[in-house]
Amino acid sequence: MRTIVMTAMTAATLALGLTACGGDGDGDAGAGAAPPSAGQDGQRSRSAWGRLRYVAPGKFSVGDVVFSTSGDTVLFVAGGQCPDGSAPPNAGRCSVNGIDDWARASPHNVSVRFSGRSATFIQEIR
Repeated sequence: MRTIVMTAMTAATLALGLTACGGDGDGDAGAGAAPPSAGQDGQRSRSAWGRLRYVAPGKFSVGDVVFSTSGDTVLFVAGGQCPDGSAPPNAGRCSVNGIDDWARASPHNVSVRFSGRSATFIQEIR
């Protein structure tokens, strides 16, 4: 029979990782940190949540994370219209066409997953 021994250092590291809370320090209620997680292909990916802010064409921020979008970015809207003005097909899944104007038009709280500095998934949260 095998026994698993967990050192105090390992236990403390696990406890700290499980209880850490995020915040970006910019005063936005509900803005979350970008914790790393395992992505597809073994690369590290991160996620963050908070208010979506327009930075420049194709560039946005959530909390203190600046990222870009691409044609491969998956976007889900919580209601209303897609950024391009169309009705959301497929349970709210939209293309990112028009996302620059959409982000500037009104506040959107979102959850974003990243691979590097690119968003792979954006979901509007109501």
